[in-house]
Amino acid sequence: MIQDKLNRIAGKVLDFSKLNQCKPVKIYIEMMKMMIMHDYSDDDFFYFIDDGIMKRAMDMGRQTMGLEDEKFQTDLIVELIGNSPLDRQADMLMELLLNNEAIEVMRSDIFQAIGRYTIQRLDYYESDYDEDEKLVSARNRDWIPKLEALMPRQSCLVVVGIDHLLGEQGVLNLLLGRGYTLEPMK
Repeated sequence: MIQDKLNRIAGKVLDFSKLNQCKPVKIYIEMMKMMIMHDYSDDDFFYFIDDGIMKRAMDMGRQTMGLEDEKFQTDLIVELIGNSPLDRQADMLMELLLNNEAIEVMRSDIFQAIGRYTIQRLDYYESDYDEDEKLVSARNRDWIPKLEALMPRQSCLVVVGIDHLLGEQGVLNLLLGRGYTLEPMK
């Protein structure tokens, strides 16, 4: 039943051999990614997702770097969300998978956020993580020295998730506070 539901969300038959080794919260994270990839072609997906922008830059021969790697990000989310007992995580995942309406609300929320991000309408977006020091603000502060090491030598395109742009501790305000000039991409 779980496999059938995840296959429908992904729009293809998935290899489930590794899922038996994952915490339920990891399956939840992968399910969100599958929703995005199912509803967009590879070209559309790579147009606005940070990995796609990096790939396009590399294809153009541009220097690229990541502020963090995907493993760090996934481990952090698993640590923050996945600290509840495994049986509770499994129950929550099953409740979600059995609730088609909840899945559609999740899909709608994801695509509304993506749409607002791509048209640079941050005024319409409210972060769920404003107060989350470890998930957003601490990481933003960690990124500033990495960016400052590059920016005096060259102009940079910096691509981060929308939560990292907002608020006093957002990357935008941290850089502006240090005297940098920022220009949105068109």
